[in-house]
Amino acid sequence: MWINRLSNVIKAGGILLIAAGVGLMILGIFLPGETDFMNDIFEKLGTIGEYTAILAGALWLGRLVFREMKKRGIKINKYMKDFVKLLKTHHTLFGWVVTAAVLGHGLYFLLQTSEHMDSIYSGIAAGIGLIALVLIGVVLDKWAKKKKYILYRNIHKGIALLFGIALVIHLIL
Repeated sequence: MWINRLSNVIKAGGILLIAAGVGLMILGIFLPGETDFMNDIFEKLGTIGEYTAILAGALWLGRLVFREMKKRGIKINKYMKDFVKLLKTHHTLFGWVVTAAVLGHGLYFLLQTSEHMDSIYSGIAAGIGLIALVLIGVVLDKWAKKKKYILYRNIHKGIALLFGIALVIHLIL
């Protein structure tokens, strides 16, 4: 079935991107100085994190749209349902891809470059938001049950919103 093949591609791509993010993060810590080539690579790593974060946020928005469509009696295409369910299944993987990419990008630019301070500070704020988001996500995934699940999910959504705002500010600066 096409959904299983796509799921395997998403898993393989996610694992590859996490490995690349972690590898580049380690490389970024130990690199002596900055070069245009390395700046470009780490910019691309940040872009991967940005797009994956947008995808994870779009899942939340998609769920809200589907819920409204269901309330109003609007039919939802089976393939679209399957696709959104597939993406929802890989939400945690997307979160780890964002984390690896953003930490690699952030550590490199924090340690190796002389960027504008506004960009550094906004990146630190977005990074702190991401770390809080990941920590609450791990708690939600591993330990939250019943009533606490709803509480942690709402906290996760709130922090995701703050992270999104910090990310937009970072991208503008």
